[in-house]
Amino acid sequence: RIILDAGIKVLTTEKIEYVSEITQGEELLPTQKPHCCIKIYFAQKDDRLWDVAKRYRVPLSRIMAENDIKDETEVITGRQIFIP
Repeated sequence: RIILDAGIKVLTTEKIEYVSEITQGEELLPTQKPHCCIKIYFAQKDDRLWDVAKRYRVPLSRIMAENDIKDETEVITGRQIFIP
C-alpha cells in the first residue's frame, strides 16, 4: 500500500487551436491559383515570421494576410500558420 501526495502548480496556460475539419470548395477567387496541397506550419519557440516566409518562399505579406496577422512579431509558440 502506498499513499502518494502530489502537489501541482499551473504556471501558465495556453490555448492552442488545431484543424478539426477541412472541406473542399469548388470555386476559386479570381486571384487564387489551385494548390496541390495544404501546408500548415506550427510555430516553434523563437520563430520569426520572416524565417517561415523565407523557408516556404512565400512573401511575408501573403502569410500575414492569410493568417490574419497584423504584426509580424505576433508569432506564438504552437500557433498554426497556414502557408499560401
